[in-house]
Amino acid sequence: MNNDKINANNSNQPLSNEQLLAQLNSGLFNASQTEISKEVEDDAFFADALEGLSNIKDKQAIDNQIEGLNAQLNTLIKDRNKKKLKRKLPTNRWTIIAIALTLGLATMGYLIIYLINKY
Repeated sequence: MNNDKINANNSNQPLSNEQLLAQLNSGLFNASQTEISKEVEDDAFFADALEGLSNIKDKQAIDNQIEGLNAQLNTLIKDRNKKKLKRKLPTNRWTIIAIALTLGLATMGYLIIYLINKY
């Protein structure tokens, strides 16, 4: 594992998936492993995540499950974005032109009536 991923925890950022999996597989050096252990003890969410990951016997299944969940999340996000686009009112160019012309004619009519009454 490269030093960037190992030292990423020094900036008080939450643990990444790679760090949790490395902790589970004992693939970290002793110093970074103790840092992650301290952070896991401080945060109940990460402690539960590590405990749940340690209960899975097939380590390859963890990667497959993560990929499946990420794919499922991406499809849900895409579906929500499509629904947002469907809810959006389409802007019709002719409607905007008609409103602009109506406002222009109303303004010109007001000015003409105002100028006639003024003189």
